[in-house]
Amino acid sequence: RESEFVTDVETEEEIEEEIEEEDTFTLDIDDVVLQLKYGNDEEFKCAISSLNVLIRDSLVTNEWINDEGIVPILFNRLGSSRPNNRLTIIQILRSLASENPENKEKMAEAASLLTLVKSLARDVEEQSEAVGLLLSLSDLPAVRRRIGRIQGCIVMLVSILNGDDPVGSHDAGKLLNALSSNTQNALHMAEAGYFKPLVQYLKEGSDMSKILMATALSRMELPDQSRASLGEDGAIEPLVKMFNAGKLEAKLSALSALQNLSILKENIQRLITSGIVVALLQLLFSVTSVLMTLREPASAILARIAQSESILVNQDVAQQMLSLLHLSSPVIQYHLLQALNSITAHPSASKVRRKMIENGAIQLLLSFLTETNTKIRTGTLEL
Repeated sequence: RESEFVTDVETEEEIEEEIEEEDTFTLDIDDVVLQLKYGNDEEFKCAISSLNVLIRDSLVTNEWINDEGIVPILFNRLGSSRPNNRLTIIQILRSLASENPENKEKMAEAASLLTLVKSLARDVEEQSEAVGLLLSLSDLPAVRRRIGRIQGCIVMLVSILNGDDPVGSHDAGKLLNALSSNTQNALHMAEAGYFKPLVQYLKEGSDMSKILMATALSRMELPDQSRASLGEDGAIEPLVKMFNAGKLEAKLSALSALQNLSILKENIQRLITSGIVVALLQLLFSVTSVLMTLREPASAILARIAQSESILVNQDVAQQMLSLLHLSSPVIQYHLLQALNSITAHPSASKVRRKMIENGAIQLLLSFLTETNTKIRTGTLEL
């Protein structure tokens, strides 16, 4: 008898739960709108569940959604809702966006986008849905423009791109690609550690875009990992091309960017392969006054390149540097001495050392021992 009583109680509870579930989905349409607007957390949860069913089963029209202001209501509740409710809201908004272009236009308001971007900083599931919705909206130029201006948005998208969620990462990549049509966005991406758009501009952008990217790159404080990424993504070749073929402003911005990238040893080999050594030496020999501003970064890059034994492929490079010493300013002299010290220290440089001595290197260097500049005097003594 006791077991029968327990079973009866359980059955009654199950029936009550089923009735409650049915009530959730059979709210009067007017009640749905009221509870979406003004309901507490539980009432709101009930209302969005009902709304989800109404939309899924095509029980409401786009006209009704428009007349009742459902999109602004949902965005209004998004910022203050519980996590589960937020997830459902974004899923409903995605559904509405895919059904009707007019709904997308309503979601393109700056305040709505700002609320949605906040979801990029939340749990993985909500992040993924938010990125998916932003991607869906990004075919509107106004959305692309506004998203790029929201502080922290690009940083969060780069973080999601590099995250473990494959769907979120894929959508973040596509969204970043869409946003990168704006040069300022591409620069923000580079500052966040995502360099492919910047490299793309260096390769295929307008002359002004190339200069903008190279100048920004020259000023960035890059960790070695970022320098490696830029080298792997192919930044060096277009920068060398800019230096070789561009006008003065392009040459200077390209050289300054290469100076930053050449700090990493792996990039030195890429520079040597690009054939830039001969062009740098020619620049240092140039007496054209407009090119004088380029000589300091050129000598700094040569000093770094000289750390690699591959520089010895250019047979006369050490002799050329020696002959430049008297023609240069103290900063350039210091870089050339650094380069010569690196070259002569290479195990396979015995022929180079012998040739330098034969060509009067010691006599030439003696005059630098009386220099007041300590760095130059020390560099000369080491050599």
